[in-house]
This record gives sequence, structure tokens and C-alpha cells, in this order.
Amino acid sequence: MINLPGHTILVDTGTGDLLGPKFAKVPDSLRASGVKPEDVTDILVTHIHPDHTGGLAIGGTMVFPNATVHVNKRELDFWTDKATGESYPEPTKGFYKQVEPTVGPYVAAGRVKTFRRCYRAPSGTTYASGVRPHAGPHLLCS
Repeated sequence: MINLPGHTILVDTGTGDLLGPKFAKVPDSLRASGVKPEDVTDILVTHIHPDHTGGLAIGGTMVFPNATVHVNKRELDFWTDKATGESYPEPTKGFYKQVEPTVGPYVAAGRVKTFRRCYRAPSGTTYASGVRPHAGPHLLCS
């Protein structure tokens, strides 16, 4: 969690309950630190794997209803392409099936903002007070 004036930012959200209810600790951990899940304004997604985005929603309900999810456009397009997902073997095929109930509610609610570059943000582009995306080993960068 990153606290900046006017922004409460999470970097990824953990597994949620995808690996069982004992793993859905992020909301309780936030509350223990004095932050309610509805106080989160932005979520920066490093990549869409269940251990990074599984905590976005539980039972198809957004855990962070007021947050904007920031994710690379190629990453989002790749993981939401159901035809591509069906062509992969397990466990990747299973990862695709977990995207709809976790990332899907934010997409449907218009709470996803994509960006295209990873190595440096477009001139003048920042996400919440100067936070900029940079490439990591899992990102699909354009």
C-alpha cells in the first residue's frame, strides 16, 4: 500500500480466496492499518496472474469498489481473450478462467484504465502523484 495525498494505492491485491479463504487477507490487513477497502483509490496491477489479481473481487463482487485498476493494455487484452485462453494447457488455461470473476467486475464497471508503455510513461503521464509504470519480467509491454 502506498499512501499519497488524496490517493491510497495498492500494488496488486494478492490471491483473494482463489487458493482458499485463509488467503484472502488483504482487506483485513488494510482494516488493521486503518484503511477500509473502499478507501483504496488506485490499484496498480503488475500482471494478471491469480496471485496478483485474485483479491480484486470475491464471489464476483469488487473488494475495492472505488478504485481504478491501472494495467497494461496488452496484458489486459491477452488475459481477457477467451479464445486464446482455451488454446493453452493447464495451469495457464485455469488462469484465464479466473480473470472473469476477479478482473471482470472492474472492466464491467468501467473502473479499468489501461496504459500502453512500460519502460517509460508517455510524456506527462503519471498515475497518482508521479507513480509511473516500468517493465517487469511478467509484463506484456507495447
